[in-house]
Amino acid sequence: MEFGRTRFQAGMRVSREHLDHLQDVLHEAIRGLRETGGSGRIVFGLRVTAVEADGVKVEPGYAVDGSGRPISLTAETPVAVDWGDAATCHLAIRHALRSGGLVRGVPTLLFDDAAIDVRRDGPPYDDGALPFARLDRDDATVTVTQRGDWYLPPLQHRHSGTFVERDGRWRYDGDPLGLPPARFDSGWVDEADVVLKHGLASADLVVQLQARRDGVITVEGLGGAYWYELPDSDHLRLVGKERGLELRAVAWPLDQPADAPPVADPGPDLVVDPGAPFRLDGRRSRAFGGRRIVKFIWTRNS
Repeated sequence: MEFGRTRFQAGMRVSREHLDHLQDVLHEAIRGLRETGGSGRIVFGLRVTAVEADGVKVEPGYAVDGSGRPISLTAETPVAVDWGDAATCHLAIRHALRSGGLVRGVPTLLFDDAAIDVRRDGPPYDDGALPFARLDRDDATVTVTQRGDWYLPPLQHRHSGTFVERDGRWRYDGDPLGLPPARFDSGWVDEADVVLKHGLASADLVVQLQARRDGVITVEGLGGAYWYELPDSDHLRLVGKERGLELRAVAWPLDQPADAPPVADPGPDLVVDPGAPFRLDGRRSRAFGGRRIVKFIWTRNS
């Protein structure tokens, strides 16, 4: 297969143009991969913790800006916050180019660096900076909010609407599907033909079927190489025709009664010190039958 590249021949005089072309082809290929995965978002990390009223720490992370440029923060970074008269500000990360290796005054080495700004104006930003945290100050207390829509979920996300730590990386797990939490999850099954009891007593289900081979999760081959069946109202059959293929089914009952009580979800589990403030987030709670949740009441259980 022929494609745009630098073709070297024995005895050929290699010029600067050849090396530039070689580098440009590689650069365009890598940028294409970044934009295929998604650009203009935080990929992982950059978790923020308030350490004092005028300072936070930012954990390492990786992002791709809207132009497909990599932004990598390789070490935990303290950031001083100058609040001024503001009660709210945002943290944004942007691509910063660093040069070195001067030849006749012209830099010959260019490095992709990251710069973190504290901004009192909210996003979006015209200079390509990516927001990743909002800071709110109340007296001496600083609250950190990091929104999922600033992040790029990984391919194997589970639509939990929360941040999770997986394989040592802090990532957003994808927006909720607008359904209550899944009522059945088979986990990864490596049997070629297996019948599982889902126990939902309903043949009207929303079923998400996934396949995994060599660590890659995909839907390619759905309906051909693998599929699922509902033999009755209480069981689900998973069938895979290829060796080395693992299957996973997640199911929700579709016939939720209209008068079913709301499903309360206060957000991810929190571990806080005694007396320390914290925030509960009930936005993932759901009501049925055309109703909507208009009020939250929190009850302390001792």
